[in-house]
Amino acid sequence: MTMKNGKVLKIREQVYKDASGITFQFLVREDSAFPYTILLFSDDLPFGNRQLSIDADGMIRGGGSITTGPEN
Repeated sequence: MTMKNGKVLKIREQVYKDASGITFQFLVREDSAFPYTILLFSDDLPFGNRQLSIDADGMIRGGGSITTGPEN
């Protein structure tokens, strides 16, 4: 993925649980218009679990609340 400032970042699928209780899940779906997704899960997020969709140029193109838990 190329970031806005021109640097390159490689995203790998993984799940990370922070000590604060927030779970971050990074997904890569290369056949999608928005191939990168970041999911945030926690019982303490004020507006619920969140999803960010990122296009191939590294720009956030969507986001919102989701009702599901981390994918396995």
